[in-house]
Amino acid sequence: MRVSRSAAVGACALVPLLWSAAAAAASGDGVGVGPVFAITLRGSAALGWEVALSKSGPWLKLNLGGSYHVIREEGDPAFVHYAAWEPWIYGGATLGVAVPDSGAPRFMYGLWEAYADGLDDSLYSGSPLIWAASVAVGWRGFGSVQQFYVAPKLWYIRGFDFFS
Repeated sequence: MRVSRSAAVGACALVPLLWSAAAAAASGDGVGVGPVFAITLRGSAALGWEVALSKSGPWLKLNLGGSYHVIREEGDPAFVHYAAWEPWIYGGATLGVAVPDSGAPRFMYGLWEAYADGLDDSLYSGSPLIWAASVAVGWRGFGSVQQFYVAPKLWYIRGFDFFS
């Protein structure tokens, strides 16, 4: 494999930027990644993935993801890719756009609830960047497709400080 000089210089330039971004992380800033397991009302089953970015707490969370049906009933797409805003305060909501295998964008909506906790420190004490785990359970729809899902994630996040 051959690496261009500009790609190597660019990668080396990113290291200090990532370090300074981590040092300046505000309460609730972080990134999470994990699988998604879903079933539809028609009986289809899907496996997928999500990458989540959280900024300034749980009310500003963005997700990018994909869902791929391993058991597919008529009327359900073979796959869906999506981008969604998923704020959470006592309960979560999903608003975004989903693009199924047909290529026609669909409005994405849903409701969910999650539990999260720090793996190496308390997630709710304004702690420095820590590892955390979460699991969300929810319902979402796009077009005629309705899914119930479970989405565990591993996070690298700065703890929430709700009281300052």
